[in-house]
Amino acid sequence: EVVQEFVQELVVQKLVVQKVVVQELVVQKGF
Repeated sequence: EVVQEFVQELVVQKLVVQKVVVQELVVQKGF
């Protein structure tokens, strides 16, 4: 279904954004 693919895309984007945010926080803290 198109809707299912759209939802999967959103989930993937959300995970990617979370990963980037975590990496930024780690860099700022110097870990």
